Amino acid sequence: MAERDRRRYGYAAYVNGSAAPALPERKEVRRTADPEAVDRTRTDLEVRVLEKRESGRRWAFGHLAVIVLSALSAAALITVYLLQVSNYRTQAAAVSALRKTYQETLQENNLNQNRQEASVDLVKVYAYATEVLGMRLPEKQQVVRYRAAGTEYVSKLGDIPNE
Repeated sequence: MAERDRRRYGYAAYVNGSAAPALPERKEVRRTADPEAVDRTRTDLEVRVLEKRESGRRWAFGHLAVIVLSALSAAALITVYLLQVSNYRTQAAAVSALRKTYQETLQENNLNQNRQEASVDLVKVYAYATEVLGMRLPEKQQVVRYRAAGTEYVSKLGDIPNE
């Protein structure tokens, strides 16, 4: 029966008086800090395992370097992005302030223009020109009308065309 239990459970027979099976005896293995100090030769499997460990360590360093470089690159990109957003917000605030100043200046300019136009009394100007300066309205033959090319404003820099 013990053989059958050993096969079924993989353990030795039950310990007397206990429901727990007895654990197999462990062989004590002496380990040294230097794996080369062992007198026996290594099997192919052990050599492959050691090679995998070494290549894993090399890969781990390379992997760590890639992760660190990626993190630094991401931090640099985030910093540049945040600076751009800050610069954009600063410029947007400056543009908004300039637009407000422009509107205020435009209103002030229009107000000043209206005041100036309202302050001029055309009747007084006409009376001053005709009475004090001796000016008078032109006769019909003194007025020459012609069309200007492309504009309503004519500067007197040249001769008036005949037709």
